[in-house]
Amino acid sequence: MTKVISFLNRKGGTGKTTSALYVATALRRMGFQEVTLMETDRNYSLATLKAMRQDNDDLESYPEIIQTRDADIVRIIGQLCQAMKDVVVVDGAANMSAASLRAIARSSNVIALPCSLSPAEILVTRMTVEDISEDALQAGAGMVLLPVRIHWFTQQRTIEAALSGIGVQLLPLYVPNFKQYTDLQRLTPGECYEMVTRELLRVMSRPVHQVQPVDSGTAVQVMKHYKTCVQCGEGFWAKSAKAEYCSTACRVAHHRQLVRV
Repeated sequence: MTKVISFLNRKGGTGKTTSALYVATALRRMGFQEVTLMETDRNYSLATLKAMRQDNDDLESYPEIIQTRDADIVRIIGQLCQAMKDVVVVDGAANMSAASLRAIARSSNVIALPCSLSPAEILVTRMTVEDISEDALQAGAGMVLLPVRIHWFTQQRTIEAALSGIGVQLLPLYVPNFKQYTDLQRLTPGECYEMVTRELLRVMSRPVHQVQPVDSGTAVQVMKHYKTCVQCGEGFWAKSAKAEYCSTACRVAHHRQLVRV
């Protein structure tokens, strides 16, 4: 079954195109044969990249890149799913209509929202969540926040404090503000985006779409820590770094095994 990973944010310049490109390329290099990258923005950044790579000898290692108009996005996603593509990665335009944004959310398995620590980006990202959270929940899509353009020496607790008010689960890593992640001509995902891709695949295998209600007057409790269950080995999100089990059933089963020993 085709999986759809969408990078959405109403704020322009948050890193949606960069993240979508590198994740799609990482998926190809991880062994996914049919990966399609959809450009929904009319600035032609990915279309230009597609023309530039024609002289590259190693085209097989890169994803298919297609363009689409705002009104055709969901229809083309459906066609790609019918064609049994492995993964479709959607680069959502900042200026797309609200109807298209919500339709993409309903068509996705995972929604990643790139966001830096900029107050303007945080505000618009929060507005984006309010627009699509209901559609994501109805579709059972996992919605996660991807911190991007973060200074290398920034502490994790600083990132969590700045982004917790958005009300979306935070991936347990961030994309540093390195030049190599802004030069799209390199077409190399790098170790950081390979880690991002693996985390998105984990979220996709076990959707986590508990989007917290956003209330400016109260603190938002978010699942901050991505852990591995000591019993079943599945990944799960937890509020506490000390969490060991993904469910009560796994905790009970593990304790029973310890008693038998």
